[in-house]
Amino acid sequence: MKSIRGNRIRKRNDGATLVEMIVTFALLSIFLVAAAAIIGAVTNLYFRIKSETYSKQVSDIILEKVSSEVDGAEYTPRSTIGNPTICDASGNEETSGIGLRMDLYDKTDTHVQVYAENNELIVHYYSLTKDGVEYNATDWKLQESVYNGFMIDSLTFVRGDKLADFTDKSDYGLTSSGSYGSNVIVVFLKLHSERYGDYYTYRFVKMYNVPDTSSSGGGA
Repeated sequence: MKSIRGNRIRKRNDGATLVEMIVTFALLSIFLVAAAAIIGAVTNLYFRIKSETYSKQVSDIILEKVSSEVDGAEYTPRSTIGNPTICDASGNEETSGIGLRMDLYDKTDTHVQVYAENNELIVHYYSLTKDGVEYNATDWKLQESVYNGFMIDSLTFVRGDKLADFTDKSDYGLTSSGSYGSNVIVVFLKLHSERYGDYYTYRFVKMYNVPDTSSSGGGA
């Protein structure tokens, strides 16, 4: 009787069969594949949200600075090229109303040009003499850390009454040209990041001190 009981005990401890091991590994594989898919989806969602958050923060800072200069622009013949004017990359007036620079006198009565150079925002303040004090020309820039790894791929200024002529507006998500006056500037900004890709945005800015000289007389 004693030896029979010993045989039964040994049979119980023989371990898993080959079929049981195959089933176990198959279930484990299914679990790992499912877990990898879930982790991958969550990771992609995280980076997409992070990308949108960072790009929105950076674009808001850039557009806010640009808007603060443009909306207070004055209507005055003192600028070397005339009143608030859209220019090309060299600073020459763009008669098309579409260009890469904005030349104006801002709300502080300072001659300014706003543009992007070397993938960053530049606000160039010309030399100024005020109340007997001379101020040297200077370039205002954002700190590199503000860009969060993004760079300005393009910064374009479009006069409101010329918006229909700007063929790239659909790339920025703007499908309608609307009816806007010459005193409205649409600022188109494209950011690029090696990690997060491209981000397109735009903003309408009205120059409240500048009359609308377009034939439509529209406004924003």
